[in-house]
Amino acid sequence: MKDTNKEIIIYGLGISLLLIIIIFGLVLCNKTASFSYKNVEPIIIDTKEELVEEEIEIKNEDNPDCSCIKTARAEGVDIPYNTNAEDFIANSVPQIGGLVLMEYGLISHVAVIVRFINEGIIIREGNKEYCKKTERLIPYSYHAIKGFWNPEK
Repeated sequence: MKDTNKEIIIYGLGISLLLIIIIFGLVLCNKTASFSYKNVEPIIIDTKEELVEEEIEIKNEDNPDCSCIKTARAEGVDIPYNTNAEDFIANSVPQIGGLVLMEYGLISHVAVIVRFINEGIIIREGNKEYCKKTERLIPYSYHAIKGFWNPEK
């Protein structure tokens, strides 16, 4: 009878241990299942795409349309080298071939004055749209105008 009691106790302990493992597993599964991945974005690494992006950036450095300053130079405006758009100080009235100096919040921008019409100023600029040369009409009262610059002054 003693051996049978030992067997029952060992059998009972084994079942208890098995139940604990099962319950622990269910708890773990429940916690894992309730975890939300809604705000987690996967990290995708594609070496080929990264290399292509680097090549595009190198090409963009040479593209004058990727800089309002380089575009203005390409349009014939004599701008000193190592000059950024924020470095300009208004020195003139608006003139064809001169620059209109603009500010969009903390971003400075320049554009070449092409002509004047009743509605405003026709300007040509680079990088208003990413790495593109564009021409557009801005009204004389355009909110971003901070002044005008002429290289001859």
